[in-house]
Amino acid sequence: MFDKAEQAQPAAARDQYSSSEIDRLARTLNSLSPRERDQLQRHLERLNQPMNQTDGDTASATQTPGFRPHGLTLHNVDEAFRYQPWNERQSDAGAIVVDALIAAAKAILRNVPDCPDRSSALRKVREARMDANSAITHEGRF
Repeated sequence: MFDKAEQAQPAAARDQYSSSEIDRLARTLNSLSPRERDQLQRHLERLNQPMNQTDGDTASATQTPGFRPHGLTLHNVDEAFRYQPWNERQSDAGAIVVDALIAAAKAILRNVPDCPDRSSALRKVREARMDANSAITHEGRF
């Protein structure tokens, strides 16, 4: 299991988070099943890899210096609303986001009292998933 000492090891974490935040994170990590912890660890390792690697299908928005998102116009509205299948890189990014948001939803369900605010928090996690999927699909263009 995770303990406070393990979580506080990196100097960056000590500098960035308070001890109560580290304790809270450790409790959350301890509430995960071994399978969930393994998935989270794999995804965290992948998050440290640069996202600007593409498989050749499309250029990533992070690769283009001076990249700016596009506003919706009559010329690009079809692209923004029609289904676009993901390439392998996008599928990997989507899986990382979904697993992280599932962990967030589980933490809310396990630790937050059943009330309208909890329902709102869960709805926002679902909205975050949808917005992240859109950003991945359109590679940050919209």
